[in-house]
Amino acid sequence: MEKESLKQLTRSLELENKFINAENAYLQNQISPHLLFNTLNFIYNTIHKLSERAGKGVMLLSELMRYSLLSSQDNRMVTLADEVMQIEKLIELSTLRFQNELYLKFSKKGKIKDVLIPPLILVTLVENMLKHGDLGEIDHPGKISLEYADKVLKFTTRNLKRQSSPHPGTGLGLHNIEKRLTNLFPEKYHFAVTTHENIFITELTLNL
Repeated sequence: MEKESLKQLTRSLELENKFINAENAYLQNQISPHLLFNTLNFIYNTIHKLSERAGKGVMLLSELMRYSLLSSQDNRMVTLADEVMQIEKLIELSTLRFQNELYLKFSKKGKIKDVLIPPLILVTLVENMLKHGDLGEIDHPGKISLEYADKVLKFTTRNLKRQSSPHPGTGLGLHNIEKRLTNLFPEKYHFAVTTHENIFITELTLNL
């Protein structure tokens, strides 16, 4: 009896220790974003009077990171309108970075205000485009197309491939997108990545 009681006590202590470790990790994750945003706020307040462009860039980065952190919690869904807003901020940030020498067209069609989708899928496709695409040719701008009708979302990116890049692609971001889509919308989506000579295209159709 005493031996069994000791075993139960040991198991209880082990579980309690695991719970404390998990709780500490959770609290640490809560503190880290708070520290990050406070730091970004300090940087913004320091530089925006010296450079409006740099200040705007810090503010956009802060808003994008906040969206990324908050929307990734608890497998939550976001409105398509919110995702589109983040795409526009990402484009604006990249435009600031390249001093307006970024040629990109974003077309939107359909009512998107109340449509719910998984966060960061469309944002990641655009980020991949901005990171690896050649968007510096005024005669060959990158193109992003979003259409929503009858509970079907169609999202396409099309851009010139960059001939050389300091960030060689691994395909991990695109692979993660497909994995998330498979888990969330089995047999309800089509996702394709194609290359035609020097053109890179991603196509997503999602039945919502």
